[in-house]
Amino acid sequence: MVSTDAGGRHLDKNQFPQCLIRQSWDRPRDAGLVADYIRWQALLLPQLTRFEPEVRTNLEILARQAPEKVAQYH
Repeated sequence: MVSTDAGGRHLDKNQFPQCLIRQSWDRPRDAGLVADYIRWQALLLPQLTRFEPEVRTNLEILARQAPEKVAQYH
């Protein structure tokens, strides 16, 4: 939380995208880059607890594609 005394503001966790980056983009190239980024981060993102069941399931499926990396981080 940022101190409001310092001119900052408090943002609720629901104001952020679940995977910490917006997934809908107008340009297909941008959407592809974000999808690649999420696939890369899928090994670490399941450590967060705020995912809807569908999103968590998708991340776990992506993470299972690289079991040696999962073992490295967990």
